[in-house]
Amino acid sequence: MKKVLVLGISGTFGKHVARALKARGWAIKAMLRDERKLPDEFLGIETVQGDASRYSDVKQAADGVSMLVYGISPDNYDWEDKALPWLAVSARVAEELSLTIIYPGNIYNYNPEEVSLIDETSPQHPICRKGEIRQHMELRLQQAAKHGAKVILLRMGNFIATPPLQSWLPMILKAKKNQYVLQTPGDKHLKQAWAYMPDAAEVVAMLVGKSNELEAYSTFQFKGYEISMVELAQTIEETSGKAVVIKSFPWWSLYILRPFLVAIRGVFEMRYLWQHELLLNDAKLRNTLGNIPQTPLAKALVDSGYIKAK
Repeated sequence: MKKVLVLGISGTFGKHVARALKARGWAIKAMLRDERKLPDEFLGIETVQGDASRYSDVKQAADGVSMLVYGISPDNYDWEDKALPWLAVSARVAEELSLTIIYPGNIYNYNPEEVSLIDETSPQHPICRKGEIRQHMELRLQQAAKHGAKVILLRMGNFIATPPLQSWLPMILKAKKNQYVLQTPGDKHLKQAWAYMPDAAEVVAMLVGKSNELEAYSTFQFKGYEISMVELAQTIEETSGKAVVIKSFPWWSLYILRPFLVAIRGVFEMRYLWQHELLLNDAKLRNTLGNIPQTPLAKALVDSGYIKAK
């Protein structure tokens, strides 16, 4: 039976990809620091206790698998001394065991003043430290692909998924008694890229099914939804029957905490992405897979629990 090791199965990307692969007959094996945090839906699968930062743990956990889903992300935007070394451990194991790595890319690697529509050939010129780290992580994966591993990278925008979720939507959308409040971090008319995670996970599973046809290092852009805050508000109003009040995101209230909390500094570092449009060209993905899953935005918001339908 096909078996995949999932690192980060309790997180957003890992959980959804594991669910999609399980539905396609893959045996799921999960490594967790605390096995009690295994999501209930995966009770009964094979689990091992381990730390993704330790080579010996990942190497032992990867015994008997042919693929590794990398859903690990340091908490609270604390990437500086963790993100690249943690990934390097899994990349080394993938090289040695000839594994396929499934990796979630993002748009931090790009300068929105140079490019507004990203494709697989767009130059990466990050303008923030987290973008530089992401660029180095992808370079490490490229190296792994030259030394025995295979890499499938799906680049996405902001996540839409059931909370708890380390993404923007829970921060900016608040449900009140008779209305919703949408706090826009930038120009409310600029479009942003959003990825509904069940759709993105289904795309990953479809790409895995075609892995024999893919190059050793394959990147794809997942377009998802391209919507402005005004369009998001309109969808919420039409679906819920409640008014949406658009306000400015309270950057000032976070500014005071910025010197003391890594997570707040991380949020501020990403502020520039709300001042420009940076969207994803999915032509390569469509050429590879044909039809791409696209849940209506209204249904995605309802099913994720952010709004209630009227």
